[in-house]
Amino acid sequence: MATVYKYSLIFSFQPDILAGAVTPPHLGGFSENYWYANPLTADQVTALAQTRARLLSYDCSVTGWRMTPYTYTVNRLQPLPSTAGALPLQGNFDEDGTNSPEDCLRIGCTAGVIAKWTMFLHAIPDNLIGSNQYLPVPAFTQALNAWLNLAKGGARPALPAMSWVGRDKTQPSVRVLSVNPIAGTIVTSGNTNAVAGTNFIRLHRVYADTGVPIQGTFFVIGPITVGAGGVYTYPVQGLPALTCSVPRGTARNDLLATSPLTNAVANILSERKVGRPSLLFRGRRSKQRI
Repeated sequence: MATVYKYSLIFSFQPDILAGAVTPPHLGGFSENYWYANPLTADQVTALAQTRARLLSYDCSVTGWRMTPYTYTVNRLQPLPSTAGALPLQGNFDEDGTNSPEDCLRIGCTAGVIAKWTMFLHAIPDNLIGSNQYLPVPAFTQALNAWLNLAKGGARPALPAMSWVGRDKTQPSVRVLSVNPIAGTIVTSGNTNAVAGTNFIRLHRVYADTGVPIQGTFFVIGPITVGAGGVYTYPVQGLPALTCSVPRGTARNDLLATSPLTNAVANILSERKVGRPSLLFRGRRSKQRI
């Protein structure tokens, strides 16, 4: 059993509303999450928030933080009681305001050879956006580079690198030869490294003979047998009543893993919904409404 820590910065968004202008649908706040392998000190949380606030315009601010530890065993994350605190920091990038917190930069992140994922920095100042393109100015680029260096492990006081938490894609992916719900077995062309009584097998692109996908993770109960040619038979729990009698798709030992961020690049403008309501959310509508 291991523990990872999710830190959330809480933001406030209060744009200036001109007389006669239409009030934006999203007024209030939003949050961003960052994962770490170890808990941060109070000074490190402050450094994280200060560096992020330097990318915000005057009508956006950091108002607080929250830390939630998670334990993970095999393939499941379990949250533990969280802690939080107030940390008011006004956005101090001295440029025009922000129309919408949905305007964001996409940060392409890499954790060694294990994973790639995307981080979003919301509430990009308006003057950095032109013709739906990201048009940085030197002052913002400097502040952004400071944030990227912090994400990779740096700043004063020194922060550890942010972490990635997700499925371990380094586990071997092997061909599925058959799935038998009556016998409760998955037969593969090789070893997934799954251990009976501990691990789960995840199926990918496995379809039944009827064309219906067989999806999900299945607990290996054992005993695991090895046949001629290195064919493995895994007795599992929870298979649906769907039979696959020909080789289709792959199977992998379903494990969670964490790895420190090793590289981060920001160059793409994006738009991503935050909260509800928002500029991109029309609302749940009743089928009975005309």
